[in-house]
Amino acid sequence: MKLLGYEKLEQIEQDNPAYKASVAYLLEQSFSKPAKNPEYVQEDEINEWLNSLLAWKDR
Repeated sequence: MKLLGYEKLEQIEQDNPAYKASVAYLLEQSFSKPAKNPEYVQEDEINEWLNSLLAWKDR
């Protein structure tokens, strides 16, 4: 039931007329300018992130 709520919320967000423009703008800004002091992700951070995604999926 909770997953259905998240899916419905995501659909509402995507139906908003400003959604596509906002996402396009954020992606453009994220990838167009290189970072002055890039921070690199550590292996343990990736593992934690993947584990959190898998845990969220099982809810």
